[in-house]
Amino acid sequence: MTGSTAAALGAGLLHSWWAATLVVAIGAGCRSAVPSSLPRARLRIAVATLLIAVAAPLWLALLPALPGAPWMTAFCGAWGIGVGLSLLRIWNSHRAVVALRRGARPAGAAWQARLDACARSLGLTSRVALLISSDRDIPCTLGMRRPAVLLPADHLAYLDEQAWRAVVMHELAHVVRRDYAWHVLQAIAAAFGCHQPAVAWLTRVIEREREAACDDVVARYVAADVLATALVTIERRRLRGPSAEARATGLRARVERLVETPAVPGWFSPVAWVVLVCIAVAVTAHAARGTPVAATIVPWLGAAGLGLVIGLRHALEPDHLVAVATLVS
Repeated sequence: MTGSTAAALGAGLLHSWWAATLVVAIGAGCRSAVPSSLPRARLRIAVATLLIAVAAPLWLALLPALPGAPWMTAFCGAWGIGVGLSLLRIWNSHRAVVALRRGARPAGAAWQARLDACARSLGLTSRVALLISSDRDIPCTLGMRRPAVLLPADHLAYLDEQAWRAVVMHELAHVVRRDYAWHVLQAIAAAFGCHQPAVAWLTRVIEREREAACDDVVARYVAADVLATALVTIERRRLRGPSAEARATGLRARVERLVETPAVPGWFSPVAWVVLVCIAVAVTAHAARGTPVAATIVPWLGAAGLGLVIGLRHALEPDHLVAVATLVS
């Protein structure tokens, strides 16, 4: 990478702080306009927002009007080190998962048959192994090509049949949705946005929406109160230490979503967010009026933002971006 290219990329990384924050704010507005009873739609919006936010440094660096400075080359190098450390962390997590699977043991033919019955009810044709481990205190799903559901050893003892079925079907829902693979891709994408706090926040939002989407799948086959009771039972046994309150807060929101009737957003939420986004774009353009950087960036950022708010499906199509960018400019 030449010095000028590194400086341009460093400038893009620097400006991506505010660009990614604005994109994430727009995405949050879009999600707020979608009822919590539609977690799959909210998840798609969050994933699209993540991809745009992570790609912000690249398309900002490609702008010819974006100035670069020699010190930005060092900033680009620091970002590269951060990305490398983040990818190394992902690799270490993969090795830990492999070790966890090797140390687990099969649950037995009877329990495997019960899991197979649950898998058939969800339409799964591939075999999913049921493993037991004493190294985990919560259920999880492992693997992409050879998926497996791993349960803590004591789950077979203290969960009744309905609660066990609800927990297992939730993990199988992750298999149906290929969430393990999506989680890996999400982690890799987030590694390239390691310098952006908004991206770190958004990854937690995606994880919550992913769990909610799987809860909805289970609720088609198991009563919502049964799943909620199973979640509370599991968390009650593992809530220890200083993070207990934070985890309990997340569990409370998840259980309330299951057992309560979701509130559909009124007209104020989407309209207010559209107005706020338009104001933010207008203020940004006015504050930097006359500078070539703002004249180049703001129309395209406004096009992507307004496209996400107004036309989610076609927000990033080239014709749509050109049309809306012309209007914004």
